[in-house]
Amino acid sequence: MMLNILKDMVPNVEQQLTFALRDLESKFYSTEPDVKNALTSFSSDETGLPSRRGYYLGYLLAKNLGEKYSEIELTKMNAKQVEGILFEELNRMIDNNSS
Repeated sequence: MMLNILKDMVPNVEQQLTFALRDLESKFYSTEPDVKNALTSFSSDETGLPSRRGYYLGYLLAKNLGEKYSEIELTKMNAKQVEGILFEELNRMIDNNSS
C-alpha cells in the first residue's frame, strides 16, 4: 500500500472523513467488483472520494481498535465479535466526526 499511495489521498479523505466513513459503512458487505476496486485499487466511483481509500480507512479503524483491545484479545474473538466491535467503532468515528 505505501509503495502505491496516491499523493493527496490521506488529506483528501481527511477533508471528507465523515462522508468517507459513511460510504464505507454502506458498502461494507458489497460483493460488486466496482465497489471493491474503488476502495482498494486505482478505480474511481460516483463518490468522488480518492481511490484506494479503503486501506486508509481500515488503518484508522484498526488503530482505534488497537487502542481499546490488545492483540491477544482481538485474536481470541470470533468473526461475529470482531464484526460487532468494528461497526461500533465505525459508528463512533462517524458520530465523532459529524459534530
